[in-house]
Amino acid sequence: MNKRIIKIGRNILFMLSVPLIVSAFVFADVSTRHEICQGVHITFSNDALSFVTRQHILDVLQAKHIVAHKTPLRNIQIRDLEHSIEENKWVSRADIFAAADNQLYIRIEQKKPVVRI
Repeated sequence: MNKRIIKIGRNILFMLSVPLIVSAFVFADVSTRHEICQGVHITFSNDALSFVTRQHILDVLQAKHIVAHKTPLRNIQIRDLEHSIEENKWVSRADIFAAADNQLYIRIEQKKPVVRI
């Protein structure tokens, strides 16, 4: 009988934890709707190449009307921004994400030239 009580108690705890997890996700979504982008961090995976500079990326952000300390995170279309950066012929991949500290992180991977003249 002792095992049965433990099993019932475990099931009750599981049933109570599901609404708590759901409410945590809802609260997290509501709290980030009005957050402002606090900064932009740009890193390059291969710094030896200098075809794309930090200023090129900042120009793309400016064209998309993304300004640190002014633009709400909900207004930043990350997929669209990634595609805009990848339109540069020297960018092979752009990874962008907004972290919990309300900062926008951009990682750029440049293409490696085959021949340099």
